[in-house]
Amino acid sequence: MFATHGIPKIMICDNVPFSSWEMKKFSKEWCFEIITSSPRYPKSNRFAEKLVGIAKSLLRKASPEKLYEALLEYRCTPISGMSVSPSQMLLSRKLRIKLPITQTELQPVVHKHFREGLIKKQARTKLYYDKQAHVRPEFISGEKVMVRVGAQWEPAVIVKKHSTPRSYLVKNKNGRIERRNKCHIRKTNIQTNKN
Repeated sequence: MFATHGIPKIMICDNVPFSSWEMKKFSKEWCFEIITSSPRYPKSNRFAEKLVGIAKSLLRKASPEKLYEALLEYRCTPISGMSVSPSQMLLSRKLRIKLPITQTELQPVVHKHFREGLIKKQARTKLYYDKQAHVRPEFISGEKVMVRVGAQWEPAVIVKKHSTPRSYLVKNKNGRIERRNKCHIRKTNIQTNKN
């Protein structure tokens, strides 16, 4: 990927296998930062989750021998609310597919304004999201909290703020230290035993 597209400044990924010692060493050698998504919080890695959903849909709908054709069609389909396709954003040109297309339409064209459309689309999405969202409180080391474990809330203690956004290290009732997103933590008045 890096040989084709260059070295990113920041790589956002899930925790496994990108939290390994080898990956951290690789990121230092290649001068880029890794930000991992919060465990047990798929919303924090929404781009990957969306792509997994699209891939599953393609796998369900396309027969195995037509899978690459389906991927090509997906990459050539304009993104909802925009006038360009993923291939046009990445390669600055349309890809040839089975539908008839003129040679002039296959010539490279730099789309300078698709970012503005993308920013407008993201702003619209943020507007709708912010109607339901609210500011979550900050926590301090040693603070007693409740942590969501499945459908239950269990007592825990904040160990410290994690280096990744909106994440904290918490010590659960068994003494185990785990990383949790703010949405899985809430303040409490219940006293917990210090270990």
